[in-house]
Amino acid sequence: MRRRVGSSVGRGVVACAALAGALGLARAQDAGADRTLEPGKSVRLKLDDAAGELALRFDAPGPGLLALAARGGLDMDLALVVCDEDGQPLPNGEGDVDDRGNPAAEQLAVAIPAAGRYRVVVVGLSEEGGEVLLAASWLDVPELAVPADPDGRPGAARALEVGASATDRVAPAEGDLWDWYVLAPAQAGTLTIVTRVEDPEHDLRLEVYDPVSFREPLEASDQDLDGSKGNEQVSLSVTAGQKVYVRVRPVFLHGEGLRYKLSSGLVPE
Repeated sequence: MRRRVGSSVGRGVVACAALAGALGLARAQDAGADRTLEPGKSVRLKLDDAAGELALRFDAPGPGLLALAARGGLDMDLALVVCDEDGQPLPNGEGDVDDRGNPAAEQLAVAIPAAGRYRVVVVGLSEEGGEVLLAASWLDVPELAVPADPDGRPGAARALEVGASATDRVAPAEGDLWDWYVLAPAQAGTLTIVTRVEDPEHDLRLEVYDPVSFREPLEASDQDLDGSKGNEQVSLSVTAGQKVYVRVRPVFLHGEGLRYKLSSGLVPE
């Protein structure tokens, strides 16, 4: 059975999350976490069909372009993902191209915005495991530098009390792709999170994540409520003290800045 990258089938398989110990995140199925990917060299990995994916560290010396190629064995189906230090996929950082019709042949080139630690993940999309050859190359491109976004990753999420609201702006053209928030309700119940925009043409997507994985949201909304493209709402059951991570992002990661208001409320059990 084939799995899609980031599909609900693979939510529990979270190799990207392994570097986020500062957040208290769970570590799961990170079979290659102790290995470093070195550009100009290839490595052979054993993809266990029970683990589903393998992750390797990559330490970028600065902004540049990381190119990857993976080849697997017969009956394998692969994909590649490049994540930041918190396990969040980079923009255009997921690839499943099936080169020349071969599901075990993948290539991916990803713009790395700054020096730092990243994670390269080889994902198995079929039930078959086996040996995978992974190769990488690196090209320094200073022009790919992007200013650090103070709330652009889960580890820098803005704490927001339940019942409070926050007004902010996302501006992809300025390097501000999305905003992260974290809520921790004091009581169990149903937590509802909403966004509202002044301009009904400003198109937003609202995503809610469990801290175990930032690859696939628990819930997401692009409903365009009341005829406004930025009016979104998500509701989910929570326990007392549970951390809920929220990402607000434009539907399209380009264009002008979008101002929004994020609010939340809890109906206790």
